Amino acid sequence: MGDDVTLSVAVVHGGKNTRDFLNALKDSGKHYDFIEVMA
Repeated sequence: MGDDVTLSVAVVHGGKNTRDFLNALKDSGKHYDFIEVMA
């Protein structure tokens, strides 16, 4: 206990938003530990 963990999380909803997010992610070079895609 006492060990801090920082996670980067993204949630995307819908097909077009997912496509736009993935294109922006590729161009930005950001890192996410978890991406939830909701239909």
